[in-house]
Order: sequence, then C-alpha cells, then structure tokens
Amino acid sequence: MFRLVKVKGDSMWPDYRHNDYVALGRWRWRALAVGDDVVCNHAEFGLILKRILHIGPAGLWLTGLNPRSAESGRLGIIQEQAVMGRVLWHIRRPQSDSSATKAEIQ
Repeated sequence: MFRLVKVKGDSMWPDYRHNDYVALGRWRWRALAVGDDVVCNHAEFGLILKRILHIGPAGLWLTGLNPRSAESGRLGIIQEQAVMGRVLWHIRRPQSDSSATKAEIQ
C-alpha cells in the first residue's frame, strides 16, 4: 500500500523542501535501516519526516537534516508502530521562476 504525503516545513532541507511530496510504502518486504527516510506520527509534533539515525531494541532514533531541525534527543525514541511508511519516491515541487510567479499573482 502506498500513501502520498505533502512535506511541510524545512527540517529535512536541503533534501526535501516545503511543499514537495513523498510517496510512502510499508516496509514489510524489507526491514527499516539506518539512513531510511520515514514519516511517523509523533505525539508532540504530529506527522514528521525524518531520517533514521539509529535502530535499537527500544525503537528508532530519528534526525532532521537541517541544523535548525528538532534534535533527536528532543524527539525521543520512536516506536516502529508509529512509522507510517518509508519514503519510496520523492516528488519535488517545481522551482519557481519570475514568470511563473507573475502568472500566479495575476
């Protein structure tokens, strides 16, 4: 099963930008691994897109790519059950140029 999710914010910049999309898939055919990008439901922050930093018996440690992102210690350990899916595809929003911006404003 696949799910399309819109990226909000810049915690995973420069790899993912605000308003990009990611297609998620459940990982049953392959175990989650360090370096995978996942979307999970966090108790405090809601849906978050993060990269797996460490996998331990207690759960996952996640990190953002942007230095301004919440630190993994603040996110805490995430249980695998909270993971909605692993990013399978990244759909970048088009780079806007001045003519596109003018057309949108009119």
